[in-house]
Amino acid sequence: MNKETHKSKMTVVEAICSRRLIRNYTPQVIDDEMVSDLLDAAVHAPTAMH
Repeated sequence: MNKETHKSKMTVVEAICSRRLIRNYTPQVIDDEMVSDLLDAAVHAPTAMH
């Protein structure tokens, strides 16, 4: 994983932790690797039940 990719992941983690509600979406395409990384992070995230 290169430094730039790691920086992007930290931004995603920060966004998840801040629990913002976003109602305006852009047409920007998200590559499959990023979607996979986000889903992996979500699977490992703590829940209120655990």
